[in-house]
Amino acid sequence: MRHFSFVLFPLLGVSCLFGCSAQSQNPTNVVQSEVAKPSQSLLPSPNKPNIDTAKEIDLKINGVGIGTSESIALKKLGKPLQTQKGEFDECGGGFQRTLRYSGLEVELLSNDKGRDFSVISIDVTSSEWLVA
Repeated sequence: MRHFSFVLFPLLGVSCLFGCSAQSQNPTNVVQSEVAKPSQSLLPSPNKPNIDTAKEIDLKINGVGIGTSESIALKKLGKPLQTQKGEFDECGGGFQRTLRYSGLEVELLSNDKGRDFSVISIDVTSSEWLVA
C-alpha cells in the first residue's frame, strides 16, 4: 500500500518543533561555531548538493496542495466523510481543522481570528487518490 504525506512547516522558530514553549539555555552549554581557516574553501563542494539549486516539489491531490483554501479543497475533493474541528494551535497561530475522506486526510489551519482556512498537510493512505 502506498502512503504519502506532505506537510507545511511554517517558519515560526525552532521552539515550535519542540512544543511551542520557549526553552531557557544554560550559557555553559553554548558551543562556539567554527570559523573557516584561510586554506578552507567557502565555495560549495562539487560532491555535495547545492541547497540553492534544489527544486521545489509541489505535490497535489485532485488539484489540492499545500496552501489551497478550504473552499477550493472542498470543491475539488467533495464532501468529507468527517470534519474534525481542532483547538487553537499556538505554533501555527490559528485553529486547526481536519477533513477526512476514505484514504485521505487533509489538515487545515486558519488565521488567528478563526477564518480563512488553508491546507497545511495532506496524508494519502489509499491508491485511489492520484498524487501528481
